[in-house]
Amino acid sequence: MNTMALEASCGYIPQMVTIGVRALKSRLSECIRMVREGHEVYVTHRGETVAEIRPPTHHADERIDSELRRRAQAGKVRLGARNRPEVYVDTPARMPAETVQSLLHESRGEY
Repeated sequence: MNTMALEASCGYIPQMVTIGVRALKSRLSECIRMVREGHEVYVTHRGETVAEIRPPTHHADERIDSELRRRAQAGKVRLGARNRPEVYVDTPARMPAETVQSLLHESRGEY
């Protein structure tokens, strides 16, 4: 990886990866994949570490859920219901080629 520098990879030291803010914008998916694999990613800005991206603790979801429940009981938030698949039906993602071409011509002022 060109913009990501591997800082340490000794046996007892977990891999530490650093990446600049600008590179992070274009390589976020790759960084998230690395975090899922157990690595920590340190984000730098002008050579200074400004953020850490690491796997969540085992209790992170529980803390979030309990905090949301507490806020819902206090009337500060309203918990949403799960999505119902029958409400969100799949729509065809493709248009006929003729429709696409006519829309392109129309948007370019070519009638």
